[in-house]
Amino acid sequence: MKKAILIFLFLTFTIYVHATFTLSGSTITQTNTDTDLSGIIGIAGVTTVQVGVGTDREYIVYDIGNLQLVINGNLTIDASKEMLLIGISSPSNVISVNGTLNVQDQEIRNGFTSYQQRTAIRTSYNIVNCCGNFSIDVTNSGTLNMQGGGIESSSSIQFQTNSTINIQDGRIELLSTPDPEYQIRQFSNNLTAINFNLVKYAMTMVGTPIKFEGYKPTHAENGISFSSSSASTQYDFRDYSGGGRGNRLDLGLWASKKGKVINSSDGTNVIIERHKSGDISSQGTWQITKEIEPRIVDEDGVPLQNTKMFIRDNDNGNRVDGNGYTFSNDFTYFNTSNASGLIPITEVLTGAVNHFNGSIATVFDRRSKNDNTDDEFDIHFYHYNKVITRSIQKLKGVGVLNFDWTMFDDTNITESDPTIVAAYTTLDNLGQLYDYAKYWKQLNQTNLEIPSINELLIDTENSLLNLGDYNLIVDATAAAVFAIDTNTKTITIKSTTLLTSTKFIGIKTTASITLNNGATLEHGYIDNTGTNKFVHLKWNLGTTNDVKIVNQDDLSVISYTSPVNSVFKGHILVPNPVPTNGIEVQVNFLSYGPNLFKELIPEEDINFVRLDIDLIDVGTEINQMKMLQISERLLVKIEAINNAMNNSVTPTLTINQTVTNTFDDGTLQNQEAILVILKRLLSKVSAAREALKKD
Repeated sequence: MKKAILIFLFLTFTIYVHATFTLSGSTITQTNTDTDLSGIIGIAGVTTVQVGVGTDREYIVYDIGNLQLVINGNLTIDASKEMLLIGISSPSNVISVNGTLNVQDQEIRNGFTSYQQRTAIRTSYNIVNCCGNFSIDVTNSGTLNMQGGGIESSSSIQFQTNSTINIQDGRIELLSTPDPEYQIRQFSNNLTAINFNLVKYAMTMVGTPIKFEGYKPTHAENGISFSSSSASTQYDFRDYSGGGRGNRLDLGLWASKKGKVINSSDGTNVIIERHKSGDISSQGTWQITKEIEPRIVDEDGVPLQNTKMFIRDNDNGNRVDGNGYTFSNDFTYFNTSNASGLIPITEVLTGAVNHFNGSIATVFDRRSKNDNTDDEFDIHFYHYNKVITRSIQKLKGVGVLNFDWTMFDDTNITESDPTIVAAYTTLDNLGQLYDYAKYWKQLNQTNLEIPSINELLIDTENSLLNLGDYNLIVDATAAAVFAIDTNTKTITIKSTTLLTSTKFIGIKTTASITLNNGATLEHGYIDNTGTNKFVHLKWNLGTTNDVKIVNQDDLSVISYTSPVNSVFKGHILVPNPVPTNGIEVQVNFLSYGPNLFKELIPEEDINFVRLDIDLIDVGTEINQMKMLQISERLLVKIEAINNAMNNSVTPTLTINQTVTNTFDDGTLQNQEAILVILKRLLSKVSAAREALKKD
């Protein structure tokens, strides 16, 4: 009785052990759950080899010969402990996954997971066929999970439409000599692959993955190509890492399908070519893009908000439109930093192949500044309070490109708060003009490129505002405080009187400066007429005088204004060539009288301002009239003395001198009259003296 019970228990245990793996003909079927391959021991034709027994590298090789394996349950193969070998003469679809196949080779230490890619499965079945006779077929009900580990195969592999594929740092490698017909036929719409390493195979992407990131094909026939059954919508792949890894082509063109690689490890250094050379179906579109996220800081490392970033790509002559894309236009990128100084993640097109003739070679439209695989782009940064700057970046590499960019203060700014500048209704001085032009430029993407992205609309040069080749209209009644006409290259500002400021003394342009509706400039300027110096004089005496400005080389008069009462403002056009002996400003008696003030204008000064002039003291007209009266009386007295000495009757004395009495200032005419009378008086006194000598 005891013996019978033991036999029963033994048989029961044996059935339990082998219940999940059963052999029928040449097919082993797995059911239920197996955490390793040990349950396959005892199946006819299965052999095992233990390697490195008693060492840290100990593992078991399970060789099922030329049998086929169908997985209906849940099977785990740990590549660190075991390997499954299948022979060359196995039936097609060597491993058919209807349930779940877990391949793993990972280790977790100190919270970090390390993945290795040791071989978990190796099949030798070899049929050169893209679309049938698979080494591994994950069916519509099947799931393949790879957490590390490797699968090595000699024939094509298929992931069916409704299969679920999860690959994290897994490797699938073709053992046969590469051929376009050896493919991973990827039909699954439930594929998630991260850091998937494919060796020698051609990846044919039919289904649309949930995620496909960090893919690294090596020696592949096609890193990624398409089928006529692929979706007509665009496929997006991130962090492609196949560039420069010996692939026949990285990204294949077929059946007008569309793909985009975001954050290629080698940028545009990838091979995009026809899936089959000379085949008319070898056409389609691939784009390479790069994501960037700069952080903008000031000199002290403090984040800068409201910094504008601008990129315009370069037309290197290889742009092709079609297949639903327009690549012929420049692509531009414009974003603004937040309070953390971060520019939102911006995706930049670095290259594209848009190909529609399978019989000719493709043309790669690289949009970088150097039209090569360095993928260098100019990235411009603009902030109201900072100096405009440019960063040159290589837009390649996996992941988002993060970098810090430092901007420095614009010391030409007068008003640091742009909201105050925005509220200006008129521009009263040159500082306000500079500030408003700086504010205006950063309002939108269009303004940023006026006159160009590298230049300010109004720059500075030796304390002058430099307008380049733009005209300036200063209009006292302009409709807007600041307006630009790019067709005529004209800046129009609203200003009644435009003054200098603490930082700027004048304006320079190669075009014209025009004043409308009573507007005035109280500073010098240089325009297409030449150098126009501003002269501002004020003398302390409240007198009326002439103001004359003279070329000291030939004494020609550049400007003459009369009469001027105490204050003079005006512009003079400097002769060409500039006078060697300078230009002299004179304040004179009226009617070309003598100089009361004169000074040479310094050649380097565009403004000549003298507001505390002490004129040479001059006589007043009243004093001159009194002097005339006294002189006349003296003349009469001496004449009477002479007549008394000569015992003659005193005659009537006639004085015929013309005098003036219409001005407050003394006049030359009065001075000449006084001199004549004094000469006559001297003559009479001399005569009287001679008469006294005779007596």
